[in-house]
Amino acid sequence: MTNAQSFFRCSPTLDGNNQLKLSFENEFLGNYKVVIYSLTGGIVSQQSFDKNELKEEAEITLNKIDKGLYMIHITTGGSSIQRKFIV
Repeated sequence: MTNAQSFFRCSPTLDGNNQLKLSFENEFLGNYKVVIYSLTGGIVSQQSFDKNELKEEAEITLNKIDKGLYMIHITTGGSSIQRKFIV
């Protein structure tokens, strides 16, 4: 894997309706795979979407998610990135 942090940025934010909003601003177009993990390693959510523009946003609904710290893992092509976020 390449150092994706130098190629694309992801800013996860959670609103009051359990919508995780992802903002992407990069030149990587195509399929993105997003997996959210609990700190115990369990998969909380898994979703794929196609990014068609240089700047794009995506939303993931996290139903019945407990408060705590989570990891988001995003993969596209040969690159991946991980971020932590708090619910």
